Amino acid sequence: MLAVLVALLAAPVAAAPPEAEAVSGPTIVVTATPIATLKAAHDRCLQFRCTPAEDIAATLAYSEALFVAGEYKAARGALSRSIRRNRQFAPAEPVAVSQLYRASSRVSIHIGDAERYSTDVRRIVRSLKAGTIRDEAEILLAEIEAADMKLKLGDPRTSDYLLRSAERRATAAGLTQIAAITRLRRAWLPYFTRGDRRAAIAQLRPITALPGADLAAIRIAARVLIVRLSSKPTKAPDLSVLTASPDPLPERQILLWTPEFKLPRIENFGAALDRRATSSAAGGGFQDKWADIAFRVRADGTVDEVTVLRSEGNAAWLPIATGQVAGRLYSPLPRAAAAADDAGDYRIERHTYTSYFGSKKGSRVRARDGIPRIEVLDLTA
Repeated sequence: MLAVLVALLAAPVAAAPPEAEAVSGPTIVVTATPIATLKAAHDRCLQFRCTPAEDIAATLAYSEALFVAGEYKAARGALSRSIRRNRQFAPAEPVAVSQLYRASSRVSIHIGDAERYSTDVRRIVRSLKAGTIRDEAEILLAEIEAADMKLKLGDPRTSDYLLRSAERRATAAGLTQIAAITRLRRAWLPYFTRGDRRAAIAQLRPITALPGADLAAIRIAARVLIVRLSSKPTKAPDLSVLTASPDPLPERQILLWTPEFKLPRIENFGAALDRRATSSAAGGGFQDKWADIAFRVRADGTVDEVTVLRSEGNAAWLPIATGQVAGRLYSPLPRAAAAADDAGDYRIERHTYTSYFGSKKGSRVRARDGIPRIEVLDLTA
């Protein structure tokens, strides 16, 4: 459950100042299998009319490799074709079909296609609900994803509605961990809607005292969020509220704080989806700009060895991204784990410099909104 919490915590809580947005997503695993090999396996699967589950598995592996290679549109194309082939099988394969939509949503948000991202996340929920055998826990966790999506796209009212609904149903079904997760998410809304840190902390404190060994991860997560809310943009937080906890610290270190950074808004930015943008302020626009950034999280939670492994496109934005990574603070390792850990936790993240597409007033042509965002996806298991 802690792994689920880490993934659910990542996106909304990594909020940046109004000038920019840096958002983390769930982890994917990088494999060393060449793209050509995965494509051959994918094509062979289709040629011999493999089962929907096999088709989906082959597509996910192939599209993930394309994404890691920076071929975002090709990755989404492969996913879209598989969705068309397999969406009808959601009653028999609800989880597999939902994974297609989840993968598509991740690629879409890195492209900057917020509309497609929203649609994909909603269809994750719809696919799970279509299952002949319904897994209520899976559905509720997907609805929390949908609430996070609404918050990310600036709709806190719908986010709150979805979280309240999920909490009621989780409580009725005896799913106490999921009910507590929804409380955790809702506690953030005062901060996101009106910047009220005190109100958010007041809602989080009772969660740190929830009873039961099964809710230990929830209590830790609440303390993590209190640390984040208590910190200043220019000063690393006081970890006493976290280290004084009777619950053990997670062995997978959680991001606690990131330094403030700013990316200037590009005014009157009108890059249509099928054209390359040109703007000196944006360093050549928002298309095809990404980098893989490696770093090591030390036992005390500080970061070192920040390295750009590879990048694509104009790199004018990269010093901001690497500086933000270098200044992060993660939760410290538990003492036993820290004593056995000499090298620290080595991680690789994909950072994409992007901006959302939207319809311009008086036109049907979709264009970038000119607000820079750095989308982040963990590429390490």
